[in-house]
Amino acid sequence: MPRDPELQAHIEGIIAEVAQLEGQPLLGFRDVPVDNSSLSKAPDIAASEPVQRQVFLGRGAEIESDDDYERRLYILRKVISGRIHEETKGVDNGFYVVSMSSR
Repeated sequence: MPRDPELQAHIEGIIAEVAQLEGQPLLGFRDVPVDNSSLSKAPDIAASEPVQRQVFLGRGAEIESDDDYERRLYILRKVISGRIHEETKGVDNGFYVVSMSSR
């Protein structure tokens, strides 16, 4: 996630909206604990450390198998990434989905 709190909130709003449109209940977000003690304390290094956020999604009632759910999560990730890419006109804003899987 980008470091800017307003941009983070905007992106989380997009994730919530797309999840709802795709029929997957959004359960919440959390900060991922990180150990950055080995990183340099130089201001420019610390300022470039990404914000790690984790999203929790429920499984839509119409999904019958784990494989179907994985396909839906893949599509969800692509739609979210595409929407953010479209909004930013391809300019890097610090958003990147590391993984979106139930496994």
